[in-house]
Amino acid sequence: MSGKKEFTPLQAESFPKHCRICGKVYEDQMQFLTQTTPVTYAPSSIREVAQEDGSHDLYLEVFRHCGCGATLMEFFHSRRDLSEDGITRRQLFDSMVKILEETGQTRQQARAALLERLKAFREN
Repeated sequence: MSGKKEFTPLQAESFPKHCRICGKVYEDQMQFLTQTTPVTYAPSSIREVAQEDGSHDLYLEVFRHCGCGATLMEFFHSRRDLSEDGITRRQLFDSMVKILEETGQTRQQARAALLERLKAFREN
């Protein structure tokens, strides 16, 4: 994957997003992600899409429940680096999470601690 992508919709015209059942309007991706709940039976997944120039890019297919219960879906750019180096970094990160879990931390606590340290490291 070339360049760093933000967690933005794949298409600019994706928002505002409207629920076809209740009419609720999600003005942007933050409202969509914070004012809806995850769909557990249809987990989000990463997919590949061909670009006009013949290259391939990754996107994240996100399923969410509106407050009325309707299922909504949107495509977002994926920030995941699936190069060999990116995969190696993910494996190392997962190994470090497991080590912290063995000290009694929950997976969520371990991930948050590592991400906080990585953020501080990048800022210096």
